[in-house]
Amino acid sequence: MPEDTAFVLGQEPSFGVSAFYACRETILPEGVYLLGDDLTSLGPQTSFARIVFVKLRNFFSYAKPAAFERIKAIKDMESGLMMEGIMVNESKFEKQETIAFRRGGAFARLSFEALGDDYVNLFKTNSDVDKVAVVFVTLPTFDYAEAKRQAVLADKTLDAMVFLGGKKEADCGSCPQRALCEAVPGLRETHLSRLKKGL
Repeated sequence: MPEDTAFVLGQEPSFGVSAFYACRETILPEGVYLLGDDLTSLGPQTSFARIVFVKLRNFFSYAKPAAFERIKAIKDMESGLMMEGIMVNESKFEKQETIAFRRGGAFARLSFEALGDDYVNLFKTNSDVDKVAVVFVTLPTFDYAEAKRQAVLADKTLDAMVFLGGKKEADCGSCPQRALCEAVPGLRETHLSRLKKGL
């Protein structure tokens, strides 16, 4: 952690997750939403959640393996976020997200709105992205542990769909994604259906 760090926000089980969809309806109008207190009103012992809803364009024009690989590429853009006075870190293994604040005048100007705008602008540099809505939650009554469990499952499901999209056979007995296929309803059936159709 840099020596000029003032404090780190993100007590366990804080997390960040991106959800992708391609239906005609928009889940949330593009923008930044906050449920709870803003950054400068919070202390280091605060849990928070960042949920990004990304509406895709042209998703159904791609073959399934390529489509999920494109989603993975958009998700990986999160690590490229840069903002003065702030550093967002996420443990890929624990799905734990923290925000480190640096000392100095920039801290007083920081807000979830500014941070969310950076996420919107970053994702929209990708031509496959149509709309982006960013939701930050700092409410003490929010069930962060359960939401984080669902976020971890969503990430593992995306990884599995990218992996299974490149497989041309059904070797469920030795497949490293077997446990996830058993946990996620419809995942195995989707893969087997694609193989049956020769996709």
